[in-house]
Amino acid sequence: IRLQAEPLTTVEPGLKANTRGSLIHQVLEKIWQQLKNLENLTALSQPALTHLLATIIKQVLNENGFQADDISTQLEEIRINQLMIKWLEIERNRPYFEVIATETKEIIQFEDKLLAVRVDRIDQLEDGRRMVIDYKTSKSSLASWFGDRMEEPQLPLYCIQMTEIKGLAYANIHYEKPNYSGIVDHPLSVTGILTFKPNNKYSPTAENFENQRQIW
Repeated sequence: IRLQAEPLTTVEPGLKANTRGSLIHQVLEKIWQQLKNLENLTALSQPALTHLLATIIKQVLNENGFQADDISTQLEEIRINQLMIKWLEIERNRPYFEVIATETKEIIQFEDKLLAVRVDRIDQLEDGRRMVIDYKTSKSSLASWFGDRMEEPQLPLYCIQMTEIKGLAYANIHYEKPNYSGIVDHPLSVTGILTFKPNNKYSPTAENFENQRQIW
């Protein structure tokens, strides 16, 4: 510990988990830069969606130094494509939303500290409320936003700086079971996103979402 020694990286087949996560982030950023909202997504025909995904995935892999004629690149292209098809089907079944920001970098002042925050995505809902979204390609838990020592304070930190944020969500982008998990101040009709209620198991003392903002 004194010498700041770190263990060697574990060698495993295929790409590292953080590399795959980074590729997914970049692909989704480009998708929503083009589509912008649910209406444009649902208007796409299947051939048009297939072409859009193929173009964006090839571009992202090329920008990250993957060789197009390499078999591992081709396999990764197929894997990401299948994952995006599954994920966008979940997005299609949401109530109307508009993606107003992707991969946003902010410097937030919290008391006497300046903190660098990067937010994957902010959606504006049909009624004008906003929800901040964090892409997850590994396991996530809503409990990470609560308790005296939060495991992942980034979204709560962003939430207390922007009063128009009325919900926080993880976009769990897994091949086996992609889904949303999160909390909002009013019902949203999205499976996995819960309406914040008093005496909930995560924050028993909070009466509503605004009260929880004050606790944060």
